Amino acid sequence: MIEKYREILRAAKAKENLERIYRSFSQLDRMSIVLGNPSCDQDSFIGSHVLGLLEEKVPVVNLSRAIFSCKKDLLEILEMMGVACEDLVFLEKEARGWVLIRGREKIRVQDKKISATIVDHNVPEKEILENKNFSVEKIIDHHPILKMCDMYTCVSAMCIELAAGSCCSLIYREIKTKLEEKLRTDPEKCKVLLLLTIPILTDTSCLTRRTHTVDRKGVEELLKMAGVSMEEAEEMHRHLKKKKKCEDQIPSDMILQMDYKSFEYPPSHKGKTFGISSVKYPYDDWIKRDGKAKFLEAVGKFVQERSHEFFLINCKSKGVREFFVYRPPANDFVQTVLYSGKSPSQREVLGEKEIKVYRTDASLSRKIVAPHIYAYLDKR
Repeated sequence: MIEKYREILRAAKAKENLERIYRSFSQLDRMSIVLGNPSCDQDSFIGSHVLGLLEEKVPVVNLSRAIFSCKKDLLEILEMMGVACEDLVFLEKEARGWVLIRGREKIRVQDKKISATIVDHNVPEKEILENKNFSVEKIIDHHPILKMCDMYTCVSAMCIELAAGSCCSLIYREIKTKLEEKLRTDPEKCKVLLLLTIPILTDTSCLTRRTHTVDRKGVEELLKMAGVSMEEAEEMHRHLKKKKKCEDQIPSDMILQMDYKSFEYPPSHKGKTFGISSVKYPYDDWIKRDGKAKFLEAVGKFVQERSHEFFLINCKSKGVREFFVYRPPANDFVQTVLYSGKSPSQREVLGEKEIKVYRTDASLSRKIVAPHIYAYLDKR
């Protein structure tokens, strides 16, 4: 199965095309990019790279290379594509500001006129949005808009479908609509589209949960186009799912950054933020490995460095979802946001009173809980 995917994906020559697209812009004073979100999950990473490759724009990883290298599922996908980390462009913050890094090459964001397509619930850092040379051309998303800002009012195109299970389903629909001729005339290059089925199946649990017609239709058409069966696609899903479970080998500060998003408070609380990190590492195993003091120190430092008012760790393991809430904004926060006013289901991890976690409905993903939090804060 892996060899079949490798053969199909390498025929698309992604490595060569990434190099060619980057070089075509590197000497110019402008650059068109596709930017995923800072959690850099499969939906964001694959979606931005497939869209960039087919629209001839530079795909950008909205994450440091150091953290990206901890994502074993994405490294496996790169290997199948015949692409190395050196071939990717990373957006990172340095002392002199935000930079695009590819291998040993660096381009300061403020030195280039950048036009961005934003995918998968991604509001770029405030410093980047305030850069006069940076503009957002298009948004493709399946998350609700929590806070209206200039980014949304100034774009030339916006596609948001809240019912879609995966943003990659919407990206495929966009490609199919806008690049019909390329799909017909350059079938080899378009074999990279097979990648889109990976996050769609991940985000919908193989089309069994949070599934919209656009997800089902996308998987059906993409697998048929590539000559891959649903059984083979599900086998790939299981293989990559195992690769994602690597957090026991990674330090806590890295775990917290691997699938993390920052959110702004409503406008009435200007300047305040909170964060949510999604993890697969069971709390009991995590605390057993690091101990209470080391765990709390890592979380506290992470929150302090980002100036968050509060912070949530959203852990789902073996079908069970539990939240750890660091510095909740009010006493009723957990009951109101996580349980809709009902009594919380809580436990102390390994008997540690300072590490209480709250078991919720398994479907309460970050996509769902973030709007609940925003609505809660808006009423305060």
